[in-house]
Amino acid sequence: MQVVHFSHLLGVTDTVGAVAAKTAAELAGTAAELAGDTAADQKRKVTEVAQRFDAGDSDDDDVDRELQEGVSLRLQDIKEAKGVMTLVGAAVQMLGKKVIPAGKTGDPGEVYLHVVYKLLPELEKHMTEKAVFHGEDKKVQQGKLRPAMAVAVVKMLKLLPEERMRARLPHIIGVVCNGLRVREQADRDATRKTLADMMRCLGPFFLNFVLGEVKSNLSVGYQRHVCGFTFYSLLEALQDMLVGPHLMPSMPLILEVFLSELSGTIAEEKEVDKIVAKTREAKNSKAYDCMELVGKVLSFDLLSPAILDPEMHEWGLRKQIHEANTLKQRKKMEEMLRRLGLGLAANASVSSQDMLIWVHKQMAHYLPACTPDNKKTKLELKEIARKEACKHLGVGGGAVGEAGQKRSQLLEKRPAPAVKLVPMGPAWERQCRAREGATMLEVSTLGGSDAVNVNRNEYLLAELALTLLHTCLKRETVDLKVKEHLEMLDPFVGVSQKLMLSKHDSIVVLALRVFTLVLPLNLPAMSAELGWVLKNIFFLLQRGGTTSSLTMQACFKALTVLLREAKGKVMLSQSQLKVLLSFAKQDISESGRQAVAFGLVRAIIARKLVCEEVYDVVDRIAEHMVTSQSEQTRALSAQTILQFVLGKNMLQCVTA
Repeated sequence: MQVVHFSHLLGVTDTVGAVAAKTAAELAGTAAELAGDTAADQKRKVTEVAQRFDAGDSDDDDVDRELQEGVSLRLQDIKEAKGVMTLVGAAVQMLGKKVIPAGKTGDPGEVYLHVVYKLLPELEKHMTEKAVFHGEDKKVQQGKLRPAMAVAVVKMLKLLPEERMRARLPHIIGVVCNGLRVREQADRDATRKTLADMMRCLGPFFLNFVLGEVKSNLSVGYQRHVCGFTFYSLLEALQDMLVGPHLMPSMPLILEVFLSELSGTIAEEKEVDKIVAKTREAKNSKAYDCMELVGKVLSFDLLSPAILDPEMHEWGLRKQIHEANTLKQRKKMEEMLRRLGLGLAANASVSSQDMLIWVHKQMAHYLPACTPDNKKTKLELKEIARKEACKHLGVGGGAVGEAGQKRSQLLEKRPAPAVKLVPMGPAWERQCRAREGATMLEVSTLGGSDAVNVNRNEYLLAELALTLLHTCLKRETVDLKVKEHLEMLDPFVGVSQKLMLSKHDSIVVLALRVFTLVLPLNLPAMSAELGWVLKNIFFLLQRGGTTSSLTMQACFKALTVLLREAKGKVMLSQSQLKVLLSFAKQDISESGRQAVAFGLVRAIIARKLVCEEVYDVVDRIAEHMVTSQSEQTRALSAQTILQFVLGKNMLQCVTA
């Protein structure tokens, strides 16, 4: 008597009907033999049948548990586990108890049942070894994990049907996650490595389930620091398998865990020396590394619905950035976005067209506050209303009637008194710059309705978009020979010109760098924006600041490219040329800034722009060519002097 209903799982080719008929015949033959034998023979046969089955209370409990869970040991289309076990019970109901085949006959069905009900439970029992814990480790309630055994159990589960694997997997993952709760650092590291090996066996489809089990098991005290560290270890182990949309179901858990590490009690605990000394995972946060990894593997078209603006959960990155009220929180959000940008720059799924469209969309959220406001201020509106009222009521001491109206008209025609002192200050500066067509990015009550609605932290997302655009242009991932790409880059000329006057230095620097890379392309919008760009750059230079700042260095580089690429389109006045040479003269002697200064001087010499300060700068360069201790400085000085000497037209202009 054999149970062969599981033979198809191990390669037996008998049909389901043949197997059922064979089993029914065996059952009928056995019943007839038992009915015709004597009492002694019946007792002997019962003993033989009992020896063929390895029955036990623990196995019966396992069977009842499996049936209660509704696990289906399916044939292809016919039997569920409950029906199969009924058939097995009917074959041995003369014994008066449930039994499970031991697999001693080599039948495929018996081997399968023996693996499920005998071998796997024994392996699970030996996943941990007995050990004595002291103190808080008593809560763990299990011994030290055996890594090789745990990985072997998972590999065996992978060979079983999916429903059977899903029924036994939560218990195994729970045992491994329980090992992450111990205080011993070496044990946690070994358990974390074991869990990563198990995830490589299971694949990315089980990532969301495993991360949920880790989070539920590590939810209090120091375990929360271990949770974030473990999340990153699992993601790093599966990095090659997660390319595409596989991370989408797990993003709510990932964002919840790592964003909570940057704010709240977990972030405060990471600054306590005693906690950091006891728990290595609390020493630093893996949120930044995880965000860079996510940027590398997640599909670019899922960036907004999965990270920035998700609709399924509340852990969207844009929302968290808008709610960052302190400088410390904004710095953390800025670093997270910077690492996300590095990951996106290395993402193979980022196409040029999708990237340019996404960057332009992010700029649309930020540009309204940079655009010059054509609406009147409250003071101007009040003045206009007063003048309108004067036309009807008169202003000559309250006189009314025809005479009063005539006197009012005479008073209105008088010229306005001249302003003796020029009003200075921030308000005057904004008005002057607005007349020139450029305004600082300031969200105030005097601005338009669009400017009021722009969140003050929106510049962080604009910085992310500009960083991605600058990186792609610098690495030439955007094919500049394709006409469609050039057409899509054309609107960014005007965008970069407006962003040069942002109040955030990081935006100004990135806008200047993007403009520097776009300038040699000779885009159609470039000719209309060159004059405004030159004004903006000189305003930034006159606004102040040391020449070592990133803003000043970016301005010098932009002017160098502007003088070299826009010949005949941009002309510098004598005062502007003197300002540039005064800055260059200061930076020539500084080793960290002299490369940019030499480039600017050489661009001025190449354009044959002449003034007295040019010769002063050349004399200073000649001194450095002889006295400088740096080989690089001497080489740059020699190249500049040679270019100046060979420019005969300049000398002719001076003598004339």
